[in-house]
Amino acid sequence: MQREIITIPRSLMRIMNSSWDIDWRSQSLGETNAGTSKVVFNAFPRWVGSANLYLKREAILAWRAFKLSGQGQTNVYRLPLIDPIGFDYMSAAAGAGVAPTGIPFSTGETFSTGMGFEYVATCTAALAATAGATQIRINTAPSGIVPKVGQIMGHDDWPFAVVSVTLVSTGIYDLGIQMPLRSAVPSGAAIRHEGVGLFEITEDGAGDLTYEFKHESRPVFRFREVLTR
Repeated sequence: MQREIITIPRSLMRIMNSSWDIDWRSQSLGETNAGTSKVVFNAFPRWVGSANLYLKREAILAWRAFKLSGQGQTNVYRLPLIDPIGFDYMSAAAGAGVAPTGIPFSTGETFSTGMGFEYVATCTAALAATAGATQIRINTAPSGIVPKVGQIMGHDDWPFAVVSVTLVSTGIYDLGIQMPLRSAVPSGAAIRHEGVGLFEITEDGAGDLTYEFKHESRPVFRFREVLTR
């Protein structure tokens, strides 16, 4: 069955709090008589996370439409792994001269919602990297932003976390990453400073959009990464 991919705009990921981590999907086989433990990995690791959102009026309606389009656990959500400590999106956008409403058309106009195109902060791969690599070399151009240890970045909808940052030369850095790359990164490819991934919700009833008399809702969504592409 072909699963539809539903892209969630970053502007609608109105996070109150969130948590992202890697589920290594290991299974303990217990302890041996010698006192050593055994662990097996019987499935590929994947990202898991939760997002507690704060929504008002039109944003509630938009999420209702996304949820209905998702058909429970049938379809897939493409969404950013927002982590303000790891990557300050608003500061990056302001540094690039982008207004909070986004990038307008060349005519200066925006969409009917009053929002423009989404700003995406990227660096580029200074060298090609193969699937399975745990280190990549990046050029901070065009954004000029140096990644942080612990930051969640990504390429081609495959997120990864930065575990080390080493200066090579001006604007060039080696990044130690986990989990290992799931797809090859060509030289010159754009790497997002804020990773994006493909996720399904963990249960059909997730994200209760009940709203109060002030037309405010605080749904909680739990996601797990979809590995079949």
